[in-house]
Amino acid sequence: MTGDTIGALDPDDEALAHRLSWNLLDAVRAVGLGRGLDLALRTLFIRWVTLTDQHHKNDWDRLTSAARGEEERIALLMVTGGVFGPKFAPSAHDTDLDVLRRVIALISKVDATDAAHAAHLMRASFEALLALAGTQTRESGERETPEALASLLVRMVVHDGDTVLDPACGQGNDLLAAAAAYKQISVLGVEMAAEPGRIARMRLQMAGLGTDIRRGDAFNEVNEGVADSVLLQPPWGLRLTPEQGHQIVGWAGLRSAAAQRAQDESVTTARVILQLAKDDYAWLFLAQHALRPGGRAAVVLPQGSLTPRHSDIQKYLVETGVVEAIVSLPVGVFAHTGIGTAIWLLRKPEPNEEAARSVLMLDAEPFFESTSRTELELTDTDGLISGSSDTSVGHFRPGRTGRWPPRLSMARAISASGERNPKAMRVMSRIFV
Repeated sequence: MTGDTIGALDPDDEALAHRLSWNLLDAVRAVGLGRGLDLALRTLFIRWVTLTDQHHKNDWDRLTSAARGEEERIALLMVTGGVFGPKFAPSAHDTDLDVLRRVIALISKVDATDAAHAAHLMRASFEALLALAGTQTRESGERETPEALASLLVRMVVHDGDTVLDPACGQGNDLLAAAAAYKQISVLGVEMAAEPGRIARMRLQMAGLGTDIRRGDAFNEVNEGVADSVLLQPPWGLRLTPEQGHQIVGWAGLRSAAAQRAQDESVTTARVILQLAKDDYAWLFLAQHALRPGGRAAVVLPQGSLTPRHSDIQKYLVETGVVEAIVSLPVGVFAHTGIGTAIWLLRKPEPNEEAARSVLMLDAEPFFESTSRTELELTDTDGLISGSSDTSVGHFRPGRTGRWPPRLSMARAISASGERNPKAMRVMSRIFV
């Protein structure tokens, strides 16, 4: 499936999109940023639909000329309900009529004589408003993958022609980054919350990628072997139900070393589920479950996942050849949070493939620069991919697959990098030595 990028706007169009996004943000503040943003984005999307889809061609006129009252709500919900389906469609209570009228009036000022050009402006204004709102609230700080980081994840694991899955897709940043990089991919997403899932569906449809976003719990919705690559920056602090814990133990065939010695299956299951329920390791097993043999995943987790508290699971991941690399990210990559993070790069081995029990480790901090007191920006993606002997363990260069570097034995890795990043490697060495 080929996705459409917005492309460069001429200066006048860019100024118009940003001016409209600011005006819309001001118009919806009265009902709160979250609720108002959802309404403004939906209305921009409706205008885009009416400009690009002949079946909805007259809906905008009907919406703008409707009598003040319930008819406006009905017209709005008719369009959105048809696009989103019952799981993502907003309710009538999500629509404030006074705010809606102001939003419609602002959007109606955009000249629609050239429908294609006007649709392009609607999409650009949608993205500008979404970005602007992200600077106004702390809520998206940990929830959405920054654009540069999403692009890095894509370069690490995705190939053209892949089916790409994000099991906790939020507003769709990872999937859109994949579509921007490669023209012949298919994208799948799962999102539990209605509002971000609705935004993802709107963005994907405007990008020409369809609306294959499901609403639900990823641990119930994702089937085995559905994807060639997985991109995942999940909500952190996961708590599993007992049923989900047993399910994951079944997927992976996990066994606790202590319970193996005791030959006590009940102890095995209880201990492993307890470990899975902390530090978000379950997301690693979900990604692995979703991959086809030979597929790869990039999963962003807090750096707490690198501590040696749960050595049974860490040992299992390394010894089965699942983990190919761990990239330590500096604090400040995610806005509004001081949580340190790391990218776990995974691969699902082919059947009967011998597991290579080694992991490449990389400190990515030198490839970032400060943009404010608390935020960092990835400024050297090419350098991070190609590697530097001064900052990496060995050389971080793509192997024959074009995805990752060659493996490196852990003894050499810890020895080589201990001089360059002793604090980080002390933590990692306790896990893997």
